Amino acid sequence: MVIDAHYHLVEDGFLHDAWWQGIGRIYIGVAQARGRSVAGDPLAIGKAAAEATLYDPGGARLLAEMDAAGVDKTVLLALDYGLRTGEPLVPIVEQNRRVADIATRNPDRIVPIFTIDPRREGAYDAFVDGVEEGGMRGLKFHCSAGFFPHDELCYPFYDYCQAHGLPVLLHTGNQPPPMKARYTMPVHVDDVAADFGDLKIVCAHLAFAWHDELISLAAVKPNIYMDFSGWQRSFLADPNELLGVLRRIIDELGAHRVFWGTDGPYLNVLIPVASWRHDFEKAARESGFSEDEISQLMGNAAAAVYGGADA
Repeated sequence: MVIDAHYHLVEDGFLHDAWWQGIGRIYIGVAQARGRSVAGDPLAIGKAAAEATLYDPGGARLLAEMDAAGVDKTVLLALDYGLRTGEPLVPIVEQNRRVADIATRNPDRIVPIFTIDPRREGAYDAFVDGVEEGGMRGLKFHCSAGFFPHDELCYPFYDYCQAHGLPVLLHTGNQPPPMKARYTMPVHVDDVAADFGDLKIVCAHLAFAWHDELISLAAVKPNIYMDFSGWQRSFLADPNELLGVLRRIIDELGAHRVFWGTDGPYLNVLIPVASWRHDFEKAARESGFSEDEISQLMGNAAAAVYGGADA
């Protein structure tokens, strides 16, 4: 089984212009690093890229990518940045509903995760309704919007998730402007893991440059898991960097603690999902990873956390 453990639904109106301006600046920087001169307004560049490659109303592009890559299931979620960037045209509750609708139409392929900023009025009730009425299978907090995961506002959500066996996905690692990465340092997850010992906590992106800190915490907090979505750029530059980090995680923590993912559709412009899957598997085999370890990384471990193989 192959599971993409981290993918975002993006539609027109889902995110404020401030986010697309930040994305545009990244695209300009990547182009310059590759020796290409890119002129223009970052906002215009970011929105043009979104319209051309990221917008996916109804999830048709996602499902086609899954078919092309041989991905069996995808963990799908929106993003709630509104209290940091300014509110998007489509309210976050409606965005979550659209994620749930795609899952309802494709129950064997999509694992829907509810996302919301806990500082919003009515956030907890909206989350519970999303689970109990909308079929959501977990919770995502994106703390770079301006709150820490150990904020007391988050604790009722964790209580509910722990009681109902739902995983919590937390962004860890750097972020484009205007988001703030200091809220997403792995050390801020430690209180949550300590206070909710039966809560399965997935730290997204291996915390990027803070992966050493994350691995250290996970070594003594067995309820911390992690995905390595978003590492495509590093992998393309030097596969051995990611493979070395994963080897350490497997040897110290076990292959059941870490999952492959894309952070699509954003990273798909660097490498298509099918190439990311097959190139990674090939590199892992050539580096000496066993078939069982690869199977865990590519889906079996995520299946156990996000609801079992039949989720």
